[in-house]
Amino acid sequence: MKRTRETIFYQHPSERPDLSGCTYFDGEDKTEEDRKKQQQQQQREWLLQQMEEKKQRQELEKKQNKLFDQQRVHFAALASQQAEGYFANIRDVTKATMETNILLQAQKKDKEAKLREDERAQDKQELQTATQTREQYVAASDMIKYQ
Repeated sequence: MKRTRETIFYQHPSERPDLSGCTYFDGEDKTEEDRKKQQQQQQREWLLQQMEEKKQRQELEKKQNKLFDQQRVHFAALASQQAEGYFANIRDVTKATMETNILLQAQKKDKEAKLREDERAQDKQELQTATQTREQYVAASDMIKYQ
């Protein structure tokens, strides 16, 4: 069948005025093109809306991550300060304990030296007493011999 130039440019029978007979059939959708254009426009709008929502979600997530990182850094700094204070306190306590131990050790040495000195003095006193007693005994026994 040969196509004529007229029929090539007409899309829908309702647009062809020279066509005789029935121009509309039951079940035929005359608003199909408008409906499809409207659906395409609606899909574009929905797509743009979804893209905007996704962009907002991503920005919100970035803000939340940034806030989380700031909080993490802040709490890490606080923990670091607490740890530094704790270790400084431990150093101070250790230093004070060492000084106290050195002082107690010096006092113990002084006490032990005094006890040794007292024991020597007591031993010396006992030795003198024993020597005097022996001398008295020897003197008394010498007197008894010569009498």
